[in-house]
Amino acid sequence: MNEEYLKYWGLSHHPFLLAPDGNMMCITGQYFECFERLKYAINTNKGGVLVASEDAGLGKTTTLLKLIDDMKEEYGKNFRFAYIDHPTISSDQMIGQITGLITGEMPSEDKVKNLSALKEALIETKKEG
Repeated sequence: MNEEYLKYWGLSHHPFLLAPDGNMMCITGQYFECFERLKYAINTNKGGVLVASEDAGLGKTTTLLKLIDDMKEEYGKNFRFAYIDHPTISSDQMIGQITGLITGEMPSEDKVKNLSALKEALIETKKEG
């Protein structure tokens, strides 16, 4: 029955899944505002870290997933991001997670080494455009 539903409405995949899906997002109102502000911050180099905070269930994850997809499409391999969705990790763990996701390598146990590796990776990415 599900496949008939998709076929009838001309959909390529299920629209009502529990997991957030940026491809199924309708960007209007406050979502448009958030999306455009984040995109502006990225495109104008207004800082290296963006934080989206709001109450649970209001669309932060979906908005961020849509933003990541759009940025990947626009910048290709030169778009680097670290999507962290663990609110209880320590600052050292967060630096390690960000370093690992940006560099594609296993992060060190040493915060200073992680910060150095992250800096080098970001400088190299900037040189590449």
